Amino acid sequence: MKKDKWFVTKEEYEDRMKICKSCDNLVLGGCNICFCFMPLKAKFSSSSCPINKWSASDNLLKDDPTLNS
Repeated sequence: MKKDKWFVTKEEYEDRMKICKSCDNLVLGGCNICFCFMPLKAKFSSSSCPINKWSASDNLLKDDPTLNS
């Protein structure tokens, strides 16, 4: 199966959501810092946690290093 550079793998998504679910800033699926709906935001390779608990995915950054800013 070809990797989609725009979306994280199932494993990475689950890891991100596990981190979010353990964070005090997550309320009803929304982040109180960035105001994003995390079950959606966590799926995108270019997304990162606003308090640096998880970062943008390597599979997108390798293709476009400008997104690492």
